[in-house]
Amino acid sequence: MIIDMNAFVGSWHSRPVVGELQIVRDSLRAYGVDRLFVSPLQAAWCRNPHWFNRLLYESVETFGDVWPMPVLDPTIATWRQEFDRALRQPRVQLIRLLPAYSPYELSEADPLLDALVEAGLGVVVQTRLEDPRRQHPRTQVP
Repeated sequence: MIIDMNAFVGSWHSRPVVGELQIVRDSLRAYGVDRLFVSPLQAAWCRNPHWFNRLLYESVETFGDVWPMPVLDPTIATWRQEFDRALRQPRVQLIRLLPAYSPYELSEADPLLDALVEAGLGVVVQTRLEDPRRQHPRTQVP
């Protein structure tokens, strides 16, 4: 079984990306991917990435081979409510953190990481989404 844990759906802020779930799923299935864990791409560019998780949950319901990987930010006051909502989703097994795209240090995620361990969920800490050679020099994320 081939599993893609680095799939995203949605739009990119600086270039056209065909990010509709059906298209992303079909393109990866063509390469033999059997299961996708997907996150909302817009979450990287929004101060509150939790806004996009609800849409993610709704969009994956149609596909048995697509599993949601919500993006959480432990510095947003409502992170625990968002975490609880993720726990209520039947196929959430992983949470994605994007510390380079939000104003927090990974050490600030300790309470969230503890909650993930307690709930038996995994975490993906993504530090880069795009090759910096493709970015304008003034928009590079450190």
